[in-house]
Amino acid sequence: MDRVLASMKDEGVFAARAAWSDCLGEQATSADAECLDIPLPSDVVRLKEAGRLRDAARACRAALDRAEVPEMAARLRLELYRLARLGSQYCVTEEEALKQLSKECPGISYDDLERLKAAGRIDWRIIEGEVRYLPSVIDGLRAYAAEVPGLAPAVRDQAPRRALRAEMARVGGASRRITVRASMEVTDAAPEETVRIWLPLAVDAAQQRSVEVLEVSPGARISASDAQARTAYWEFAGPGVRSITYRYRIDAPYIDLWSAEGIEVARAACESGVAAPLPVPTEDDLAELPPHVRFSPIVDAVARHIRQQASNDDPLEVARAVYLWVTGNIDYRYQPAYLYLDGIVDYALSGLRGDCGVMALVFVTLCRRLGIPARWQSGLYSAPDDIGPHDWALFYTPSIGWAWADCSFGSSSRRMGDEERRRFFFGNLDPWRTVLCQRYQAVFDPVGPGVRIDPYDNQIGEATVGERSVDAGSYVRSVELLGMEELPWEGSAV
Repeated sequence: MDRVLASMKDEGVFAARAAWSDCLGEQATSADAECLDIPLPSDVVRLKEAGRLRDAARACRAALDRAEVPEMAARLRLELYRLARLGSQYCVTEEEALKQLSKECPGISYDDLERLKAAGRIDWRIIEGEVRYLPSVIDGLRAYAAEVPGLAPAVRDQAPRRALRAEMARVGGASRRITVRASMEVTDAAPEETVRIWLPLAVDAAQQRSVEVLEVSPGARISASDAQARTAYWEFAGPGVRSITYRYRIDAPYIDLWSAEGIEVARAACESGVAAPLPVPTEDDLAELPPHVRFSPIVDAVARHIRQQASNDDPLEVARAVYLWVTGNIDYRYQPAYLYLDGIVDYALSGLRGDCGVMALVFVTLCRRLGIPARWQSGLYSAPDDIGPHDWALFYTPSIGWAWADCSFGSSSRRMGDEERRRFFFGNLDPWRTVLCQRYQAVFDPVGPGVRIDPYDNQIGEATVGERSVDAGSYVRSVELLGMEELPWEGSAV
């Protein structure tokens, strides 16, 4: 998808950003994103929501000139950065969307788009007086193809996935040795400019070990094997491409958290010390993490509602109630880059829409609010027929220790009517994963200038040119699955 997005450079938006140079001011940094939950001046908010981005930027610049509090200045710098690029996120016009859809759905109309928007199936914004959609608008609708007559659904062969879950239930888990290649090319840089690239690399994690770097572009600085967001880092002059190939082992234990017998087996494993993939939870596992993991009024309200739905106050039952609520109420929808979302958890709880990262963050936040230690984890879904970014979560209870939850797959299971699959992803993950990040908002080593493409995560690479951030159209990122070997299950991990 990144190659497609990078080729869809909106020349009008880029020209407009150049014309804004009088109001953009000093360069924002990724650290400014920590101030995202500070309210903006009301005129900036109103102009932005009306789609008058240039006017909003001018109002923001004026407010920045008056700002005395450093945190407020950081918030305004970040907003100027976002306003200058929001149009490149929402770059598909209604006319273009209809033209694309009509190739598969003859007769589709503007009224159909209005119906799909009203149903929450399409994310949209007004940009300078025009309704615009994300480039993923068609792919996003494929998940709801029954509501768009003629549109081909998103299809994954479920037979090997069912067979894998059955294998895990039969023998207690599954192990794989996986080989991945990641690369990033920066194309828009002068020969004398300094280019920095951070490519993510498999990290030592609860379920992942024996990481080997097989091939890497010269000059790489590789961070520690247990880093919170492990990277291979390069610094060089002019445009260029860098890549890394690595191999690792991943173990996916199976536990049945839906039967008394299965829970007792998990409890016995925890008590014996076999199920101890992570250390005892810390205060961080119950804490807020601004700007997105916040115990806001809507988080409090939903948490109270979920506690009432739990069968009892046992932490496992409370965590189950959180999983059932999230997967039962939040529908999957493609998102803009997370940098452009305000208060991700509140956004999801109020609109009941989100992608894998949004749902994982909602699960973590609700668990923490209810006293259940929880962590976020991200990387790749590395299946034999599909590889791409994916996020999930972990939760802890005294009775069973740490376990996993994949709310995105749980939500899609509910949509598909597959309750067995939905139950599987409360307590389990498949072995088709690559763990790259173990903490939300992890800081890179070394820290770079400008604003990261994603200040909260790193699944397919980051870069800067000189002291500035890179924009869509100036880079190409790719990730490839080179090999997958089935290994005998040894009963490790949980």
